Amino acid sequence: MAQRRGVLGIKKDPKNQVLFSFDVRAGDEWPSSDEEDSDYLPSGDEKKLNVLKCNTKSKRKKQKSSDQQKIPNSSPAKGNGTTSTSSDIWGECIPVEMLHKIFTFAVAKEGAVPFLCRAAKTCRRWNQTAKHPSLWTHVDLSFGWVKLTSMTLKWLVENRLSQVEDLNLSSGKNLTCTDFQEVATRCQSLRVINLSYCRKITSATVQKLATNCPNLVNVDLSFSSVKAVAAPSLKCLVQTDRLTHLNIAGNRLVSFNTVMNCITEHCPNLQLLDLSNATSGCGGNLMIKLEKFQSGCPKLRVLRLANCLIDVTFVSRQLQSDCPGFKYLQELSVAVNSTDRNTVITHRIGSGCISRILKNACGLKLLDMRGITNWGYGAMLAVLPDVTDLEQLYISQFSISDELAIIARKWRHSLIYFDVSWISAPEGCLDNTLKVLGEEPSRSKLQQLDLTGTKVSLKGVRWILSGCQELEKLNLTSCRSLPRGMKKLYEGKDLTQLRKDVIRTTDVCS
Repeated sequence: MAQRRGVLGIKKDPKNQVLFSFDVRAGDEWPSSDEEDSDYLPSGDEKKLNVLKCNTKSKRKKQKSSDQQKIPNSSPAKGNGTTSTSSDIWGECIPVEMLHKIFTFAVAKEGAVPFLCRAAKTCRRWNQTAKHPSLWTHVDLSFGWVKLTSMTLKWLVENRLSQVEDLNLSSGKNLTCTDFQEVATRCQSLRVINLSYCRKITSATVQKLATNCPNLVNVDLSFSSVKAVAAPSLKCLVQTDRLTHLNIAGNRLVSFNTVMNCITEHCPNLQLLDLSNATSGCGGNLMIKLEKFQSGCPKLRVLRLANCLIDVTFVSRQLQSDCPGFKYLQELSVAVNSTDRNTVITHRIGSGCISRILKNACGLKLLDMRGITNWGYGAMLAVLPDVTDLEQLYISQFSISDELAIIARKWRHSLIYFDVSWISAPEGCLDNTLKVLGEEPSRSKLQQLDLTGTKVSLKGVRWILSGCQELEKLNLTSCRSLPRGMKKLYEGKDLTQLRKDVIRTTDVCS
């Protein structure tokens, strides 16, 4: 009798059974038995199994068709008078007015783009609702959800943006002068427009916007082009007497004196003026007639002059005392970021200049003076005698003295953000300041503290963590007096764990 072989032609050896082997001459197949499987049927019953499967499928089809017949008529179909299924109830039966109201809330939270673009692809009713111009009043095309090209903007202007009020076209590098003029022609309900980093915008476009959009009150032309901020365009823009926000930061202002005279004479409602990183056409300083500016724009709330070569004209003490100042000013930024300009800028921005800008500004909330190295805290206290509720104070790289604790005591009840990074302080001065900030835990509102590059010790960190319970962010990067592993940014769970570790260390030491 011949010896039995496996499927691979290998001799079967009951004593040496292997599951698999790459060497076909050295192994044998693994014995198996289908009788142990629950769904095993002998070969004679395979036909019966196929018949059972076919019967099961037919029963399921019949049951499904009978269930569909039991569904009540939800709404008539559009074409042939037949009834629609339950899956069409949301798409077809909800009233258009209610769907429009839902879209209004969604647009307010998520923005018209990309929500309306995605909703239009859902069904016919959603598409018709998403087309309504009243939903396209605030459109931001700067994030890249929609590729900002000439063809895309032209289609949106013709089909969607007839009632747009707030339009953001920032970083539209591919847009041409014709595209901007199309916006000025068709979008006459505009109130706010952002054209920052649009290099191809011209003076004629700005003038057309000012002429065709009677409700325009907020214009952002920062880092655009020299032609966009030329004297003729800005003069036409500000002579409407309705402008409240003007941002011309990062531009070369050829006729700055002419522009400032127009702003002073025709912008009584101006609330924000941003001249950060702006330069003059001749390379000199930007001269501001401060007292005239304060009289012409009494409602100014935000003035940003960061990294800007400015100077104020000299006037008599009588004119300074008669000037009302900026009574509603809430934010002032005169920060310096470029070390190459420090010697020039700090020479121009002295305590007398800041004192004239902040005259009667009792409601000041934010003061940014980073990089002004020739100032002391005594000079700062002298120009801020009436400010009682300062919330954000940036004094990085200041020439510090023991007066820092006096400043902390004056505004510890109102400070929310405090930046004292990279200050050169005497030994223990910064620790005393942090101790003052944490002396009244019930009144402290401090949420963010930046101590980057300072000589704060572990004792000062312990005082600030125990006294400021609302602290959300603490930056200890490059703090030379702290142990290794502790010099980093703390927020969220890391800050919570740091507070526990510091308190535990205090308990152990006591």
